[in-house]
Amino acid sequence: MVHTVVPTEYLLGAGCDGERCNFTPTSAELVAPNGTTFDNSKSSKLYYLNSVANNRPTGDSHSMKEWHEILGLCNVKDVIKLESVVEGMEISDKSDFSCDVCTMGKMTQSFSRHS
Repeated sequence: MVHTVVPTEYLLGAGCDGERCNFTPTSAELVAPNGTTFDNSKSSKLYYLNSVANNRPTGDSHSMKEWHEILGLCNVKDVIKLESVVEGMEISDKSDFSCDVCTMGKMTQSFSRHS
């Protein structure tokens, strides 16, 4: 069985054509507009789309920054871990990058009213 990483924005419906995703505490189900269902499994905090064959071209190569964005601003250490367990996932450029959204999120965490 092949596990496919599904980008967060796809599961949440951004840019979809009527697909929906139903989450339970242990799994998720992706439902196509025609009613076809695709089972997903959950391992730790990740959901995997269970598929019989990989129809994508061999090697889905993106830079670390692109994978960070594709995976919904996933932290760099977790993206690196995914590369070794996701078939066809390749990080083409592992150089440091800055993410404005993550930087702004960290700024709000660092302020304290109790100085």
